[in-house]
Amino acid sequence: MESPSEQEKAREEFENQLRYAFIKFDYPDDEEEPTEKRREECERKARRGEMDPRLEFTFQLLIDGTGLPRHAIMDHVFEGNMLDDINQLFLPHMRNKLLWYYQDVEEVEQRLPVEGTKPRQQGQAKLPPPQVTLKKKLFLSDGWDVKFTGICIYMFRINVSKQLPEEGFHKDLFCGILNAGKVGLVTAIERVMEHVYMNALAHPSSDGDEDETRFPIVKNQLLPGLRSFCSALKVCEDVCNQVNLFDDGKAVMANLQDHNELKEMTKNPNTITMLEERVDEWVKKIMEILSESEQLRREVDSSGPQDELEYWKKRGAQFSQLVSYLQDNEVQLTLTCLQLANSRSIKLWRDTDHKITFCYNEAKDNAKFIQAMEKCCHSLYLDDPVKINDSILSLLQTVRLIHSVSQFYNTSERISSLMVKITNQMIETCKQYITSRFKETIWSQERMVVREKLLHCINLNKTYRDTYIYVKNQPFLPNVEQFSFSENYVFGKFDTFCKRLNKIIAMFDMMDDYNNLFEKRMEGLLLGEDLEDAMHAFQEAKKAVTTCQYDYLDYRNNEFDKDYQTFEAKTNTLRESIGNTIEVNFASVWETPQGIKFLTRFEKVSQKILITKLKEKYDRVLKYCEKEVDKIMKMFKRQKDDPPLPRNYSPIAGRIKWARCLMHNMTETVESVCSHPVLRALPAAADMMRKYSATRTLIHNYEDTMRAVWMNQNLCDVDDSLNNTLLKIDESGRVAVNLDHTIKLLIRESDCLVKMDIDLPIVCHSLYAKKNYFTIVNDSLQFLLEDYLATLRRVKLEVRPLFLPQVVRLSSLLLPGLKTVTWTSEDWKEFIDRANSAIKSFDVLVTRVHDIYSNRIIYVLAGMQEVSLVNLPGLVKPTFGVLNIVS
Repeated sequence: MESPSEQEKAREEFENQLRYAFIKFDYPDDEEEPTEKRREECERKARRGEMDPRLEFTFQLLIDGTGLPRHAIMDHVFEGNMLDDINQLFLPHMRNKLLWYYQDVEEVEQRLPVEGTKPRQQGQAKLPPPQVTLKKKLFLSDGWDVKFTGICIYMFRINVSKQLPEEGFHKDLFCGILNAGKVGLVTAIERVMEHVYMNALAHPSSDGDEDETRFPIVKNQLLPGLRSFCSALKVCEDVCNQVNLFDDGKAVMANLQDHNELKEMTKNPNTITMLEERVDEWVKKIMEILSESEQLRREVDSSGPQDELEYWKKRGAQFSQLVSYLQDNEVQLTLTCLQLANSRSIKLWRDTDHKITFCYNEAKDNAKFIQAMEKCCHSLYLDDPVKINDSILSLLQTVRLIHSVSQFYNTSERISSLMVKITNQMIETCKQYITSRFKETIWSQERMVVREKLLHCINLNKTYRDTYIYVKNQPFLPNVEQFSFSENYVFGKFDTFCKRLNKIIAMFDMMDDYNNLFEKRMEGLLLGEDLEDAMHAFQEAKKAVTTCQYDYLDYRNNEFDKDYQTFEAKTNTLRESIGNTIEVNFASVWETPQGIKFLTRFEKVSQKILITKLKEKYDRVLKYCEKEVDKIMKMFKRQKDDPPLPRNYSPIAGRIKWARCLMHNMTETVESVCSHPVLRALPAAADMMRKYSATRTLIHNYEDTMRAVWMNQNLCDVDDSLNNTLLKIDESGRVAVNLDHTIKLLIRESDCLVKMDIDLPIVCHSLYAKKNYFTIVNDSLQFLLEDYLATLRRVKLEVRPLFLPQVVRLSSLLLPGLKTVTWTSEDWKEFIDRANSAIKSFDVLVTRVHDIYSNRIIYVLAGMQEVSLVNLPGLVKPTFGVLNIVS
């Protein structure tokens, strides 16, 4: 820690900085500098942004509290030399609070003697008395030296161990305004405490650093204590405003000196008459107060158990004050005088005195018992409906204890009234909970959040009623009146309030249902303009009921009920319109394979939309399914001998596939009926199931037959087919691949049947295992023959005689495939490779010969043909011949 000398040094240094940073001008040597110049200089510095933000905040607070302009605040600050006091609030270990009073202050002005008057003697001139005037003034006070009559602006710090920072100083500074002119001081403190500090503690801001769960003592102890304190302040303010009933402005007994004078007064009839009238007036005023106990109090629906507690506290304090007034000397002497005179008013007064005593005891006793319930009532005011559930049992048990033990408060009327107040406060707490302390509406929040809050409130009502029944049936003291009241009177308001909440939840559900249906386009049943018209009509009905200005949670407001009925009527009309449109658009879908699918959609929509003749649709769909089963049965019987085979399917596999397709279509139809809870319960469904069973048996037998044919077929020819040569000469005399059709068919059948999970014979299984082998050999031979024929066709007619030996030699290479190489031979690849090599060589030879023929022979002869021969005169005619040309 710093030593005191270091702190003093730091404080002096900081004061010097403040004087430079706050004002930034030096005071002149002349202390009589006009205040106006100082204020103007300070304002110029403030406009340039050179004023400390803490000081600027203080000035603005004074402006808001007093309503004075800025220059007037400056004048008051500088005239009262408040600047240093304000700065000390910001320094460590200095002031922790500032109190400004803005109110009327007496100013004494000495008046001069009037001109023209002559003094009696020289030097004995008499001055007129000073003139006292009232003037509003802003000044600092410690709260004790001056009576508070106007406006009080206060600022205080809790932690003064460190300097108040320039940034974020609002977190450490507390300030406020009290106005004694409009409300009393006690009331002002109570309002600030209740509406500012309690509200800040009970509902900390969401962006603050405070965590409500970290400080349970605030919720469990501090807030209840502050509520009790504010309640005591309310009672104190009400009682302090009460006037003295016995103060009639007369001081009849003030001049009495002894008892003899009092006896002398009793002999004066006029005095006795006057005193009797005085006592009668007192009795009349007292009876007005006493009559409140006998009358049924008129209370608003929002009055809660705290109001009942404050009423009896106030009434007890009122009678206690009345008893203290009775001890006044003026009152006692007046009553003694009338008693000595045997006045008729004494009897009336004694009756009144007995009533005062009774009411005083009643108020004290009731306040004592109601006070015991205050702790249980804090939850009704501070917690939400979820937490209130935990305190209802102790609250009702306390009420029952009061009903059983209290001497004056155990009447059915008073306990019922107290229960109604508890109900009122629960309703008020529910409203605050739903509307986030009246900051939101049921439409401005997320619907799921509001629905959850509404359900919590409804659950509170149920818990409240169940707890009441539980407490009522609990055994208690013997010979005590049963704890039972009119449930309609006690819970009627809460029940009505919950009915309103149920209507709001029903409206939410209806809106959510329609929104979901519109998002899914009514399960695909409403499209285009019909969907747009329906959505527009619903939005209009929704807007009409959600944009009203009244309080939706006010269960006494009948306008909501009317709007709710109108909303229901519009939605019912819209429901009928949508139902009729869907009926018309899908009237012919029930005799199609999509009938059951659309039936499921209709059922989903029918939960919210009115769909007529749904039973008729069930009958139509079931009748169509029954026709489909009959149709498949007849088709099977008619086509089973020569069925239409699927594309690329072999005969046996195609027949099995055809039978399975019929079975699949029929099974899909029947299963869709059986999976529907309504269709399968109809009588016609049993007939359809019998037909389905018969047809299914026929199809299964047919498939078994086809399997038996497949498994038991004669496969002896397969070995002979495998021993065939690779090539053969077909009927047209051409060389062709010699793969037997039986092998192809068996491989194809095996391929299709394996995909259908049907077993294969051993021979077919072996062939299917060699499927790639047969495919490769067959394709290689096919390509070989195609290349062979294509190469031979390339040879031109002019040179074909030249290629005759080559063609013979090339054809001789195919002879092994025609004579020796079979489908089981291992040298098939060598044969094909040799033939392909020869074909490529022959193709190269053909290309070269064609090149020679075209470019060397045809081209040269074409050039010679274009040469013209000329017969020259005088020369020997040459002889042209082949031999000559060659030579």
